[in-house]
Amino acid sequence: MNDNGNNDKIDADNINDNTFKYLSHGGKHIIFEICNNTKYILRCSRSSAVNNNSNKPINNYVRFSTDIFEKILGTTTYSTLMQSHGNSIMKINSNTLKKLNNEILSKYNSDNNKYNTITIDNPYVNIELNAHYSKEVNDFLQQQTSETNVNKYHRFSIEIKPKSGVLCRSHLISMKNKIKKEKSIYQLQQILKLKKKKIDQISKYDPIDFFHFIDDDKQNVNMKKALKNLFDNPQNNINIFSIENSTVENVSTTNFKEYFKSNNINNYENIINHLTNILMSNKSQILLKQIYNIQSMDDFDIEGLVKLKLPTFALNTANVLNFKVDNIINDVNNDGIDKTFGKIGSMNINSIINEKIKEDDDHDNNNNVLSNSEKIKIIRRFLLSKTAKDLSLVITTIYPIDNETVNADELETLPFSIKIIDTDFKPIDKFNEWIQKDLNIMNAYFEEKEGK
Repeated sequence: MNDNGNNDKIDADNINDNTFKYLSHGGKHIIFEICNNTKYILRCSRSSAVNNNSNKPINNYVRFSTDIFEKILGTTTYSTLMQSHGNSIMKINSNTLKKLNNEILSKYNSDNNKYNTITIDNPYVNIELNAHYSKEVNDFLQQQTSETNVNKYHRFSIEIKPKSGVLCRSHLISMKNKIKKEKSIYQLQQILKLKKKKIDQISKYDPIDFFHFIDDDKQNVNMKKALKNLFDNPQNNINIFSIENSTVENVSTTNFKEYFKSNNINNYENIINHLTNILMSNKSQILLKQIYNIQSMDDFDIEGLVKLKLPTFALNTANVLNFKVDNIINDVNNDGIDKTFGKIGSMNINSIINEKIKEDDDHDNNNNVLSNSEKIKIIRRFLLSKTAKDLSLVITTIYPIDNETVNADELETLPFSIKIIDTDFKPIDKFNEWIQKDLNIMNAYFEEKEGK
């Protein structure tokens, strides 16, 4: 993705004149590369039964990400959203909508089952900075004195979904489920996935290693361990994108060693070292520590919330407005982050609650000892933590093709950028799904422990 493509700003006057290429998708959105434009991408809402002709779904994503999540991170440095560039939400015409669906259909024809439920019927889209675009990398390559120097580097992106690096701290977890305080939920869920035959083997990757902030030496070792384990068994938590000229290509492989070898990078260990250096840099560590702090706002675990009857409270018609994105944004704008969510990071709410309730497994009356404002804050904190546990990091960098001569000092000078994506606010209507998932994870753990 050199800057030989068109970087002109996309606006309402020219958006329908572009061609688009499918890049990736998630549960709510589909991302398209804007062909011949290195800098921007198109974000679309996946088809759903509601709001299929409204800008609200995409607007909620943009507003929550910029007005709340970036404020809590304390910076827009890691953002791909461009509120400062004016209104980036636009309406495409029916022909462009058809082109996008045909592009998805072409992927469906080439990969039979993966894309058959992905369609777009909402014409409202968002223009964003391409997370794979890196000014740092571009500037570095433009400073090279010859085309030969430029071509000696391979440019690529790594998209990592690190998951939750926080162990459960809730005092409301039953003694039977105390394993939640000893093992990450990611590792516990691996047992369930294996039982359901969604994976062939349990991954050795553990988010606890990725978010390890105890001491620098061990942190470096743990980060390298986390990356190696992710590369060895990526599942859906790491993807590689090859960047050539003006094109970003999702590499359809799980054999990352072979991918780098095919690009004349034979020393796979050096790639791990390079990515470790990036994630251990001051810029990355500031980001990771704040993501961890937001993840830590899950004060009670879903099990504790159930014992406090908070999902029932949240889903009550009289209370649901407190958990709508618009209302939360208004509260942040009027009252500030602290009053809306409380302290960012782990909060001693457990102790506060434990002064009010009897600490055992009989919590039938716990719902009555909390004020409504306490309930709302606890639930909002939990929902915010869910966003931080499900976001992705995109690292864009380069690596010398003639890598036999690479030394540690050169590795530390290679440019990179790091961005966050997938910062959707999690809705309360997922509570029942989360509750059932927690039960399934623990049941699978106990069945495996008992040898069933």
